[in-house]
Amino acid sequence: MTPALGLELRDSAAVAVALDDAGAVLARALVVSTGDLAATALEAVDGVARVAGAGPLGVAANHTDPSASAAVLSLLKQRYSGPFAQVGVTPTGTAAAVAEAWVGAARGVGDVVFFAVAEHAIAGMVRDGAPVLGVGRRAASIAWLALNPVEREDYRKIGCLEAEVARPASCGVSSGGSRPAIARRWPTRSAAISPASLWITC
Repeated sequence: MTPALGLELRDSAAVAVALDDAGAVLARALVVSTGDLAATALEAVDGVARVAGAGPLGVAANHTDPSASAAVLSLLKQRYSGPFAQVGVTPTGTAAAVAEAWVGAARGVGDVVFFAVAEHAIAGMVRDGAPVLGVGRRAASIAWLALNPVEREDYRKIGCLEAEVARPASCGVSSGGSRPAIARRWPTRSAAISPASLWITC
């Protein structure tokens, strides 16, 4: 069995996994960057490949701008093959949505919408079992969602979802010193997504 390899590029680290055909994790490596993200990424992938073997590699990152990951992809292409060599970096939220549809909470569901907040606000979509990337691979760029899209002046003062929920010690638009959990139910109104609701929880 040849494992599938996955790599996530984070702000200052790289996480690599090796998965079997059923999606079980065979090996995992987290390497903190010392300034050279390309070398860090290669070290992480090499680490899981040593344990589980080398297979096709997919690369995900929160930043999908080709210039931001060009050095990483160039170095990886010298040792590994896989989807990243043809399509480049997949948005992290899209990769997460595909993973949930494959072996996670949305297993067997054709249409999936994924949203999470940690270091960044990320989202991804799967429609009819295929990832939705859109033009420029930014179809699910929820981080730029305006908090108040009605009043332009307020938008300039308040900012976007990424600025508000992904920073430390804040969740949603609460102004208290604690991090209260917030859950909002937003019914979907699109025919492209099954008539379900999104639960957004910090």
